[in-house]
Amino acid sequence: MTLTHLILIYVIGFSITLFILHKWKEELNIDNYDIPNDDYDNWNSNAEAYAVWSLAWPLIVILFSVIIIWKGILMFSKLMQNIIEKPREVLIKRLKIGDLTIKFVLRHYWENIDPENFLIRRFDFRRKELGFWFQKNMAVGTTKKGKEAFSESNLFPSYMFGVNLVYIKFWITVDRKVLHIKID
Repeated sequence: MTLTHLILIYVIGFSITLFILHKWKEELNIDNYDIPNDDYDNWNSNAEAYAVWSLAWPLIVILFSVIIIWKGILMFSKLMQNIIEKPREVLIKRLKIGDLTIKFVLRHYWENIDPENFLIRRFDFRRKELGFWFQKNMAVGTTKKGKEAFSESNLFPSYMFGVNLVYIKFWITVDRKVLHIKID
């Protein structure tokens, strides 16, 4: 659906609404909507105010959308500038609330890694990907120990929500009752 279609649909809906409000104003009990009032506004009539605001609000929404997108681009560029100027490491933050674990990971093309792992980074960012992604995995839980830890009844879901921005990858992992092993 193009912008032209949306504008056309809006104009048709606006016209039909005005027609219905005017044609059946007595049945709808709105026949006194145009009482002259000089106390609080400078419109000639309420119908004039309704018409102007009905046509103006889409422009206001478009204007605020452009402003929000522009501020988002500026915020993203400042974030990128900070990432590039600071030591280039993988950013991993973990939040644990009871059994719930939320992990935030930010990886980028310019991160410092060992020379032995240089090719790994090249393969990680070899594909230029742009978009949102979601992944659900089953992970070993914390409820059972020993050999029972790997049984099917001890598997719990782990959800990953991510964004790929060509040279930057960001994802959030949310899981509950999942075993985490810290490797130094």
